[in-house]
Amino acid sequence: QTLFFDGGEVVLPGEIFTDENSTDYIAELGINVWEKWGLDFRYQYDSDTNETSKTSMRVRYQPGPHKAFNVAYRYARESLEQTDFSVAWPIAENWNAIGRYNYSIQDSEALDKFAGVEYNSCCWAISLLARSTVSRNSDISNSSISLQFVLKGFSNIGTKAATELEHDILGGMRF
Repeated sequence: QTLFFDGGEVVLPGEIFTDENSTDYIAELGINVWEKWGLDFRYQYDSDTNETSKTSMRVRYQPGPHKAFNVAYRYARESLEQTDFSVAWPIAENWNAIGRYNYSIQDSEALDKFAGVEYNSCCWAISLLARSTVSRNSDISNSSISLQFVLKGFSNIGTKAATELEHDILGGMRF
């Protein structure tokens, strides 16, 4: 919890001024249960309303490099309630299968789902991915098939799609 000595005087457009002198309580715990298994937990509590503001939990299994299986749950009061399943797994030498299924319990629909394969060598990589997402602003579903070719050791130009996929599967847990 953060305590403020003096109230803020700046308010964003559309926001209501508040003279609160503290923030929510926030706790985060990440533990390795066994060598390959881990548990991540985040919790945010609003002491003014005596309610949970946000919470997320993830069980992860990572037995080696480029091997991961995650199951997660996210909740934000009056905003979202989601489950998330993701996997990255080698299927042959230098070949990996990747996938994710992010489901909104409130909306009873998949928000993001993808499946694909990727090939990684010392000097280059290529990935083929089929993806379907729901735009958060318009509730319109977009589907795509992408092919990405990467020459390693060169500078990057444009978006880092591979980095985003790696974060979605192997990386951090978002609130």
